[in-house]
Amino acid sequence: MRPAYPLTGPVARSTIGLWTTVDDDAFIRAMTDTDLAAFPDRSVAMVRAFAPALERALLINGAIAVVVAILGTPLIIDRLPFPLGPVLVAAVGAVIGTAAAYLSVPAELRRAFEAYSWLGRTEMDRFRARTGGPVPVKPDDIDRWLAATPPTPATRMARIEILAFVGRYDDARLELDALGTTTPEDRFEAASLRQYVGWLETGASDTAELAAAAAALPPGSLERRMAEVNLAVADARVGFMQRDRTWSTALQHVRPSLGRAAAEIAFRDTWLKFAGLSFALAAVVALVVLLLR
Repeated sequence: MRPAYPLTGPVARSTIGLWTTVDDDAFIRAMTDTDLAAFPDRSVAMVRAFAPALERALLINGAIAVVVAILGTPLIIDRLPFPLGPVLVAAVGAVIGTAAAYLSVPAELRRAFEAYSWLGRTEMDRFRARTGGPVPVKPDDIDRWLAATPPTPATRMARIEILAFVGRYDDARLELDALGTTTPEDRFEAASLRQYVGWLETGASDTAELAAAAAALPPGSLERRMAEVNLAVADARVGFMQRDRTWSTALQHVRPSLGRAAAEIAFRDTWLKFAGLSFALAAVVALVVLLLR
C-alpha cells in the first residue's frame, strides 16, 4: 500500500500526480508506478521528491504495528474480553507506529511537506468548489474528465493545468491565451500557469512574472500565502529535477507563515491515514494470534 499523500491541485502547479489521494470520504485510490510512468517526468517531480521518506515512514509504521500486535496480544488475551483486547492492541500499535513514522521523517523535510500539504488541501478544496467534483488522478480519470468538462470561466484554469500535466502543451496554451485576467488573483493564476506549462514543456523555469504577480496580492491574504507557497513549490520542483540536495529549502522557509494550519492538514490528510492503516493491520495480526493460540 502506498502512503496516503494529500493531493495538491490542480491549480497548485504541483501534484496532480500524487499516486495516492484521499478524498473527502476517505476513499483511498492508489496510483501505481505504471500510472506514474504514463506522465512526463517533470509532471510527477514532487511525487518522487517526497516518496522515499514517506514510503520508509509507512514501512516503519506497519512493522511496528505488527510487532506490537504479536507481542501485545498474548499479554492481554486473558485480561480483557473479546473484542476489546484486539482493539486495544491495535490502537496502541497504531499510535506507536504512527509516532515512529512521523519522527522517521527528518524535521526539515516534515516542514517542507507540511507547507506542500497545506497548499494541496487548499487547492483541492478550491478545485472542488469551482468544478463541483474531485480532482482526477489516474490517466483514464483525467481523459474522461477532460472529455466531460468543457472550458468555462469556472473550469478553464483547471483544464489548462491538467492538459499541461498530461503533455498536451499546445492545447494548454490555446486555452491559456483565452483566459481573462481582471483581478490580481487572476493575473497570478495566469502567470503561474504560464510558468508551469513552460517548465513542463522545456524544463526552463522563469519565475520573474510569477513573483511580480504574487507581490501584487494583498499582504497577509490567503491568496498571497498561496502564491508564496506556489513560488516555493516551483523552486523545489526545479531543484529536485536538478538533483539538488537542498531542493526543499524554499518550502521550509515558507512554512512558518502558514501557522498551525499546515501541521493540522498534514496530520489529517497523511498521518491520520497512516494510523488507520496501521490500526487495521495490527487488528488483523492480533486476530491471527488469537486464532493460533
